[in-house]
Amino acid sequence: MADEQVQTKKTEILEECASCGITNAYEGIVLKKCSKCKHVSYCGKECQLLHWNKGGHKGFCVPPKERNPQLYGRIEEGMNVQPCLICQENVHGRPKHELHTLPCKHTFHSSCINSICKYSTTMLCPACRAPLPPPSELMHLEGKGIWHALLASFERRTGHSLDCKCHEMNETELSSLRSCERLILESASCGNLDSAFFLALHYMRGVGIESNYKLAEKWLTPCVEKGYARAEYMLGCIYLNGGPSLQTNKTKGIHFLRLSAAHGDHEAQLVLGDYLRVAETYEEREEGFALLLASAAQGNTYATYDLGCMYYEGLHKTKSNELSFAYCESAAKRENAKAMYMLSGLYKRGHGVAHSEEKSQEWLEKSEKEVDFLERLHIDSWFRKYENS
Repeated sequence: MADEQVQTKKTEILEECASCGITNAYEGIVLKKCSKCKHVSYCGKECQLLHWNKGGHKGFCVPPKERNPQLYGRIEEGMNVQPCLICQENVHGRPKHELHTLPCKHTFHSSCINSICKYSTTMLCPACRAPLPPPSELMHLEGKGIWHALLASFERRTGHSLDCKCHEMNETELSSLRSCERLILESASCGNLDSAFFLALHYMRGVGIESNYKLAEKWLTPCVEKGYARAEYMLGCIYLNGGPSLQTNKTKGIHFLRLSAAHGDHEAQLVLGDYLRVAETYEEREEGFALLLASAAQGNTYATYDLGCMYYEGLHKTKSNELSFAYCESAAKRENAKAMYMLSGLYKRGHGVAHSEEKSQEWLEKSEKEVDFLERLHIDSWFRKYENS
């Protein structure tokens, strides 16, 4: 009997007012369920009216027998009109950054979802009562929505990407950028790793702000602690190369790139493979070669091209013009411009393939739009260095 009383007490304490959050643990507080939806409780008339008018309950107060997410979907599909069940206004035709689609696939205005996060204690979808994501995730998604809208707006206005240096953002775009930063920063501060990773990228690129690799390191660290392969890759790169506010640390760079490569990140395998293939020790050169093979196996054309170069050089493996041609052809057919130019040189010299001026000219023309004059000079001098070795 005593155990039942304890259990009842615990259950009562969990009841709280949907507006002010006060629980029935306080003496004299009697919470009453909403007579319509039977889902939320209030401590009094004042809180009920406040939550109805400002907290969004008016839009998502649905009697149990009327909760029909299937009907909601048919309205969206058949009538091309999808109301926000919080404010009842249509969401069709609104910009994406003004809308938010929950994991249960129901769409609302972002401001309405924020209202639920701020005032509601139930955190359920107004349409189907599925649990809402944590507020930090909602802030992240809203911030990313603003970011994508900003990218599209800037490109429409200027014809360039946001990270170009020839155009500046106007006041509206700067305001959107600051709103995005505020939401993402608040989300990251609450522990959202996707937001932390986004901030790190932001500080590395320096879009609208000064590049700061020290701050990038700060936000990459919690992601690395959770085993994010991309965060390990980025942290490895900034340690390996250094950057604004962060000194080079080759040992740390190789450590984090190895972690990312071990987790299967093909770009980490490429970067570390390129770095180690010219290392002093045979073991490191072999490790670099193995990493490039792993990256190429995942479809990375830069790694495939590098392998073609390595077989032509013959520095770490047996020199093989045939394997050099095979790897370069594979990368060239997948639009790697440098591989196209090298393939032109192999056809011209008849190395690893039958001599063909026609094929050489064909691949040369394909590469010319992408490979600039200095890159062509570099590859030509590289050919002269190794073609007779």
